[in-house]
Amino acid sequence: MKKKLLTILLCLAVCFGMYGAVLVMPGESGPAHAETAAEGIDFTEFQMTGGLDTGSDSEKNKGFSDCIRTGSSTSSACDTITVSRPSDADRVNFVSTSTKTFDFSRSFSFRGTARISEDPDGMAVVFQPDRSYAYEAGAGQYGSSLCVYRIEDATRGVRNALVLEFDTFLTGDNGTDGQAAVRSAGQPHMALTTVDADGKEKDDGNYPVRAIPIDIGTVSFSMDWEITDADSGMGCCTVRCGSGDGERTMRYENFDPKAVFGTSSVYMTVAGSVNYGYYDQSGGDWQLRLFDFAYRNPPVVPPENPPELSVKESSSQSSRYAEDDKIYKYTITVENKSTSDAVGLFVRRYMPEYTNFYSTDSLGHYGCVDGREHVSWFIDRLKAGERVQLTFRAAVNNCRPDRLVIRHRVYYEISGSETPPMMNTGTDPEKVAAD
Repeated sequence: MKKKLLTILLCLAVCFGMYGAVLVMPGESGPAHAETAAEGIDFTEFQMTGGLDTGSDSEKNKGFSDCIRTGSSTSSACDTITVSRPSDADRVNFVSTSTKTFDFSRSFSFRGTARISEDPDGMAVVFQPDRSYAYEAGAGQYGSSLCVYRIEDATRGVRNALVLEFDTFLTGDNGTDGQAAVRSAGQPHMALTTVDADGKEKDDGNYPVRAIPIDIGTVSFSMDWEITDADSGMGCCTVRCGSGDGERTMRYENFDPKAVFGTSSVYMTVAGSVNYGYYDQSGGDWQLRLFDFAYRNPPVVPPENPPELSVKESSSQSSRYAEDDKIYKYTITVENKSTSDAVGLFVRRYMPEYTNFYSTDSLGHYGCVDGREHVSWFIDRLKAGERVQLTFRAAVNNCRPDRLVIRHRVYYEISGSETPPMMNTGTDPEKVAAD
């Protein structure tokens, strides 16, 4: 980050951290969100790596099982990471990455409270496509940079990432990615940033670093990901802190998951670095808790007993074989033959072989995946006994083979969510109706 920007932001530059803090994400905390369904974070479904720094080169980053534990000592809950200071180490670093992906092709949110000590020192929530990423061994005294940003000439670190971080300590120059770090106490703050394919923080272009001050004590916050363009999958990423007149906001408009991550399905990582020696921190436990991660629109999980649908396709083609220069109209009829509503009906039709897309009805969304044109539709709710007709037109190529017979093949599924997913994703609906 440039010095001039750091001067303007004063102590809002980014380093990561929360020492002596508890991060809590309860469903009822923070700004209210309508139509949310809580989905808990379970650390038994995360893979954890890390180590201790004893100050000895021969013992750097040795095993840390003696000072880090997951779960609760008073219950069977697995939503807690506790870091206890070992007697022979100055620093403890950990990376805890989910074994399950989070779906940026659908809107979601998480919210909670952070209880922050006077000197927080290292915590971040990271969305990134690489589940195998780990901290950089022997990278130096750069706090949680060990866990997230690429350090100097180190080869490890997250890439193609969206990062939400908590910090007190200042950095200078490019300190947020480990270069020329200036370590001094400062104003606690939250920051939102992205990391590029080289492991470097982006501080210009579409996603410059955002930072807001936070107070010592308990702070409510939320992160919302909203799809604003169903065709492209672009949306708005918003982080809010506080409430009422004291609410502060960080936002990325026109956020493109494919440009940042290279995909829409990414892993969630919680990374921390506790530095007892360099910053002369006091002893005691450092705890991190995550629970009630709320998806407003969950990833596609078909209902256990989905309604029975009848999906049929017809065309305006009058002869058995396709003819040159003809434009055929195709009609897909979907009927709910059950007594319960079909919520979140997603339908996709690729253009038949040797044809090109010509037009679609008002509900259809044109797309192209790996050179294959398609039209996709989303019906938020098809009531019991109702039917809907979806139409598109395709033009026959002149280079078609003789006696071309066009086959019918329609993909569909019931997602259970009334809000549409990204329409041009590479993943097809799971069911197929074909002749």
